[in-house]
Amino acid sequence: MCFALIFSLFGFEVNSLATDKVRFAYISDSMRSTARSMLNAKGDDRMIPFVISDRWEDPEVKTAPLFSEVFRDEDNRRAFNTWNAANQFSRPFTLSPGTPKDRVNILRKAFKATIEDADYIADAKKSKLTVEYVSGEEAEKLVDQIYSMPPQVKERLNFTVRKRGQS
Repeated sequence: MCFALIFSLFGFEVNSLATDKVRFAYISDSMRSTARSMLNAKGDDRMIPFVISDRWEDPEVKTAPLFSEVFRDEDNRRAFNTWNAANQFSRPFTLSPGTPKDRVNILRKAFKATIEDADYIADAKKSKLTVEYVSGEEAEKLVDQIYSMPPQVKERLNFTVRKRGQS
């Protein structure tokens, strides 16, 4: 989705995002890997991050503001946080409703142990992948946030849903 559209829909205003000489960009966590060549480029080809979705310790984005810090309106902030919540726990492992809690806890513990395993971390680094653990409890909170959005926030997010019969 075009981030200029997201900025305008969520009330994000910026003075001069781009010039003839410099590219500015919203940077998501995955772009540290996928857009690395543009981040490392020199001169006119370099992409300069100006806003980020999450805080992480990386010199090139350490001082960039978070999206949640630049919204002027609380409903816009809630709409963005709801829209972006799925990015906080992308590619989750899910179980069928009604799975016994003890089995859920066993799988959560095993998943966390895998994410913290030194060999797993080394393989991820070798592949230049970023791995960040999000607990099942944290993911549940984010899902609850999505489902509990108030009507005015839901209205602001209508643009993200294609209605039947629309192309």
